[in-house]
Amino acid sequence: MKKTFALLLTGLIVVALILSSCQSKGPESGEGTTVTGKTEQTTAPTTGTGTTTAPTTTSSSPLVKDSLGRMAEKPQYGGTVTIAIASPVPTQIWDPIISTRSFTSAVHVYSKLATADWITGPSGTNEYSFESTYIPDEFLKGELAERWERPDTRTMIYYLRKGVRWQNKTPMNGREVTADDILYGFKRGQENPQNVFYVGPTVAEADRLKIEKIDKYTVKFTSPDPDGRMLHGEGQWQYISPKEAVDLYGNLDNWKNAVGTGPFMVKDCVPDSSIMFIRNPIYYEADPFFPENQLPYIDSIELLVIPDESTRIAALRTYKIDCYNYFPWDKVEAMKRTNPDLMVRKMAPDYGCEIFMRTDIAPFNDVRVRQALQYAVNETKFKEEYYKGDALILGWPVQPYFTTHYTPLEQLPENLRKLYEYQPEMAKKLLAEAGFPTGFKTEVAVSAAWPKGIEHLSIVKEDWKAIGVELEIKPIEAATFGSLIYGKKFPAMVYSTWGNNGVDDVFGWAHDGWVGKGGAKSVYAFSSVDDPIATETYRKLMDTLDFNERERIRKEENIREIGLCWEISLPIPFSNTFWVPWMKGYSGEAGIGPDPPEHGGVYRYVWIDRAMKSRITGIKQ
Repeated sequence: MKKTFALLLTGLIVVALILSSCQSKGPESGEGTTVTGKTEQTTAPTTGTGTTTAPTTTSSSPLVKDSLGRMAEKPQYGGTVTIAIASPVPTQIWDPIISTRSFTSAVHVYSKLATADWITGPSGTNEYSFESTYIPDEFLKGELAERWERPDTRTMIYYLRKGVRWQNKTPMNGREVTADDILYGFKRGQENPQNVFYVGPTVAEADRLKIEKIDKYTVKFTSPDPDGRMLHGEGQWQYISPKEAVDLYGNLDNWKNAVGTGPFMVKDCVPDSSIMFIRNPIYYEADPFFPENQLPYIDSIELLVIPDESTRIAALRTYKIDCYNYFPWDKVEAMKRTNPDLMVRKMAPDYGCEIFMRTDIAPFNDVRVRQALQYAVNETKFKEEYYKGDALILGWPVQPYFTTHYTPLEQLPENLRKLYEYQPEMAKKLLAEAGFPTGFKTEVAVSAAWPKGIEHLSIVKEDWKAIGVELEIKPIEAATFGSLIYGKKFPAMVYSTWGNNGVDDVFGWAHDGWVGKGGAKSVYAFSSVDDPIATETYRKLMDTLDFNERERIRKEENIREIGLCWEISLPIPFSNTFWVPWMKGYSGEAGIGPDPPEHGGVYRYVWIDRAMKSRITGIKQ
């Protein structure tokens, strides 16, 4: 999918970079084991790496049987969820055609063709961990679409859900969604440079995504090239715009003109300060656990802009906000001590901490040099001393929640496993073979706005001294860093995070998998990898529909690329989400996909135990 919008996100991804196995749980949810209305403390296993810890709290809701046959608390209607964000951008950008930056608000107001199948997550059958906002195809369900067909790797046919209505607001007035809306939404995206589906005027008709109306409720997409990720792309990356509203207002830039098909409507917005969303009474979706209940349960969502991290933490500690995802790793234990009543879920990271190298020039074009540098990082010491043991060593190229093609560190072939075991003598041997018996001098650029990144590199610098590699750390002003890394203007190495929470992201966009028309390369390929095998492997993935075959290809390619050390991987801290115990129907899910700003999509499923909130906080709703 990213081949369609790689250039668009060049300016947007910097923020995301600096941030961006099935086991049934039965009756156990993120709240623990429910017995006679009391939630007892437990640590609930999930797929992937996540664990959820719940306090002992007494529910005010009776137990009833849900659609999975479990005894569960009966959901209640009403109440408000209050959340905080650091950036004011969601209060400023309202038009859903502006990809990524509008998503924090769009996820509440608008809809896509497909979304996460909530019942398969940790609140339900736990088939998928929902540790990432990326949702694999097999755990998606229809949103505006009821179902789809995939005849081949170039074609998707969506059959729309009948009876879905636009919000009852001028000028849409609750009319039904039809295939014409889908065509309009994608056509508008193809014409807007800020949309992921934008197609420039110079692109030939044969090279464009073709969208056809088959009948009132059926739409066909045809890709010019094999695209194994069409469901992820067309299904999840386009919020559908209301044509009559755009015709009336010219655009959807003003929050007062927002009108979609989603679970919430915009009641008020104070730019740079707050947004209030209220319940859409004609939203189509029912609770998958209690199908007789129309969603959403809550009356409203209050979104507060709180740029300062310590202020956001204090807001959670004093119950001014109800949920805090991507909680700072070095503040987790303190929050557990001061607020033992809070729920918390630890999950695998959704990014890598990578030292990217110019593999197109010496000395980094020699795999022996790259392997030597990886051998010389004391990963275990880094993890234990810097992160106090609460970090993941191997999360690149693939994260562990992709269980069917991730290979755990302890299961790697011995030669690859040792890359992460600190082998300075082996590193020296490889450097000598590569012509650097006494080491060499080099430099690494890092954003000056990322002080922790500078700390990381200081640790690496000391490790590399042992093999004769003298590393100069060069902090770069944030305003300049983006152009340096995307323009590949760094002379040797650059250190950054890289969001690898999606299937094939690293294969396609960091490691030469995707090659565009005329040989164009991904703007995210910071290591300048040129590898024909990676390109051919990615082509096979895009042209393969069979799930088992795709996973076999991915597993083999992951192992191959680990050994090539195109980046030096450093440990990554686990992610933690805290939430209040009275926010029910939630088990720490990262989001409903496909992007981190869409974490807010989870609130259509939650409900508030208002009696519990009043009892614990004294606050009545």
